Amino acid sequence: MIYTVKRIDEDLDFGCEERAKDAPVMAVVTLVDSSGEESRVKVEDALLYKNNINEGDKVCFDKNDPDSVISHI
Repeated sequence: MIYTVKRIDEDLDFGCEERAKDAPVMAVVTLVDSSGEESRVKVEDALLYKNNINEGDKVCFDKNDPDSVISHI
């Protein structure tokens, strides 16, 4: 499905612990579909940089597939 990236925030929710040293830096991405419904997904920050995904971009993402990767369109 195609979404618009509304917002990208650093994921700061580690529970009671610090982020594990081997854990990738994650971002919380707020997506908006064509009907205006918002959803939030956690994505590796490096993937966003690699694919040059920024707020306002249109992206393809299957939120029903846990292995889906956000890709720029």
